[in-house]
Amino acid sequence: MITGHWCQRGRGIGLPTSACVGVPGTCSVNRPASDAYESVGLMMRMVKVAAGVALLGVLVFGYFARRLEWPQGSPYKRDPNPVPIVVIDPGHGGAPGGVSVSGVKEKEITLDIAVRLEELVRNKGTAKVFLTRRDDRPISLVERRNFANTRKCDIFVSIHSNASRNSKKNHTEVYFSSPWSEPLARSISTRLARNFSLEPRVENVAWTVIWDNWAPLGAVLVETMYLTHQDGERILSSEQGRQRVAESLFTGIEEILATHYQ
Repeated sequence: MITGHWCQRGRGIGLPTSACVGVPGTCSVNRPASDAYESVGLMMRMVKVAAGVALLGVLVFGYFARRLEWPQGSPYKRDPNPVPIVVIDPGHGGAPGGVSVSGVKEKEITLDIAVRLEELVRNKGTAKVFLTRRDDRPISLVERRNFANTRKCDIFVSIHSNASRNSKKNHTEVYFSSPWSEPLARSISTRLARNFSLEPRVENVAWTVIWDNWAPLGAVLVETMYLTHQDGERILSSEQGRQRVAESLFTGIEEILATHYQ
């Protein structure tokens, strides 16, 4: 039977005085039933706060999920330019300069490949081409992305080389964010894999340099191969190897341009 009062020690776990009788560690000191209602009220407030936090989490997740879906009619998707514009982004620059193995620095490799790729695109004569950097200077990821968006490029390619503690790991990885970038990612991945006998890997990510990058024919980040693998280091350390990488990237880009421009 509930007496309308609560045990001083039992009230923390919701035990009425009658329930505390004979329970070790409890007492018979009575308190007003209003204390019990205060405890219930506190619990209800905590539940409301938790529900509010959960709702906020759902809303934030929903926002980014919608962005990841890139629905048709998205303001980030625009028509290609009459004459295609290609922006090439040599990864890193400045200090520390990315991966460095046996004195070979990633920032130097990426710039060299980018310049070679720029020459191939320019010599083809069917597209305008820009580089995000031409010297050894640091540029933030946001600055690189804004550089591409300001020039309203149709294709954006960020060039990198990879590294791993596992010296046996060596494959090509190409990352994209928007669905219309996937064909470019797969085209470049296929060319690199075929020309260098590598496993092709393509992944959808939300990385700053390609996220919110408005290139309508694709914005991708390319991890050409692993500098920490003996074959990767050998290829990327040689001028001939870097030229072959640039040609692979160029062929992948041209394949996409050919589907939109005649």
